Amino acid sequence: MTHQDAMTAGRLGANAHRLGDYVDCMATGDEAAYPATLTWNEGEAEALLEARMADPSIPFHVPEPEHAQMREGAATLTPDAWSAFFAKGGYHARVASFYAPKEIVLAHLEAQLRKVDQYWNVGIALARFGADAVPLVVAQAHHVASNPAYATSWLPELQPVDAAEIAPGIARLLGEKKLEIKRLAKAWILRHPEAARAGLAHAKPAEARYVAAAIAVLDGASAATGSKAAPASHAHVGWVYYRAHQASPLVAGDLDVMKDWPGEEDPDGDALTELPKGVVASFDLELQAPDVLFSAAQNELVLLAVHGNGRSLREEHEDDELAVEVAKPIAEQGEALRFEVGSRAIALSIAYNATPAVGASVAQLDASRFDPRTPRLPATAPEKPLYEAELLVVPVANGSYEIVRSDTDRMMRVFIRKTP
Repeated sequence: MTHQDAMTAGRLGANAHRLGDYVDCMATGDEAAYPATLTWNEGEAEALLEARMADPSIPFHVPEPEHAQMREGAATLTPDAWSAFFAKGGYHARVASFYAPKEIVLAHLEAQLRKVDQYWNVGIALARFGADAVPLVVAQAHHVASNPAYATSWLPELQPVDAAEIAPGIARLLGEKKLEIKRLAKAWILRHPEAARAGLAHAKPAEARYVAAAIAVLDGASAATGSKAAPASHAHVGWVYYRAHQASPLVAGDLDVMKDWPGEEDPDGDALTELPKGVVASFDLELQAPDVLFSAAQNELVLLAVHGNGRSLREEHEDDELAVEVAKPIAEQGEALRFEVGSRAIALSIAYNATPAVGASVAQLDASRFDPRTPRLPATAPEKPLYEAELLVVPVANGSYEIVRSDTDRMMRVFIRKTP
């Protein structure tokens, strides 16, 4: 074992047995030739930090006086004061990770990551402190492979980490049944092909099946270079679901018009509602929560759902399967609902929720329709789709839009599309 491996094994500590041979499966000696780094896409780090602190649940869990104390206390709070916030865990630890000085955050990072439910602090630390946070994150990344239940939370945070050490653990996840885990593992491997190959080169024979799967992913991508098929016309942008229970009636309309939607206690099927600035449309797919695919080029959203599913279709269907359902012929069912867009964005929300804009007064809203955890609309049209579980906002061209129901033989399907 090299000195580097010994240091890593020491950082894994008592948790190392959960992975069995994980440390021995890591690249032995190649780390010096392939040091762990970060590879951010343009604007990715900034967007991550913005999304973490825009979480509408933060005000519900961290009272404003405490939030203000951390926001304004980077130079004045003592290490003990910061430790008290980290000790509270949860959202307090997230806000502390966002504002505390680097040495304070890194001092608490390893303990936080061992709790595994603090995965969001991975991205915050990497985005704020870059390479200085990588060693601790890599050392704790074994949680992904040792307990796949955490993989869907951890893998998105690890996407920018270019480290050979984590390749064997991520390769194992290609064998998981859950498609979302496979999809995230494949995304990391394709994003870091050199690190993946370096990390897999020294895997034990017991890992051969997972190594072969990872190498097949890499070789398939190499073979496709220069002759890759055209990408699907619609990209998956979210699964819009109501967190309180499974029934998920929907409302859609122009972004500015939707800022006056008060929430509806008992939405009545397909209907148009006149609001101060225009009309919005309420509808549903038999109250099922839909996956939403979006084509910016076509100014079109496609909503897909199946009866009694209760989870995103991507957990059971590959993206190619969803693309097939999107492309099937359209046979309109019933009358189309129509509305106008003038703010260059469409908002799609759970109809129960009020949808005020960020910064708007909510004093007049029914407390049963809006609370601090309910997502708010952005003030202006976003440059790319904005998704927050119960709310989706997509940038589109201004004009007239219609909502058309057109089921396939396998799925319920609704189009929200621009009319000529």
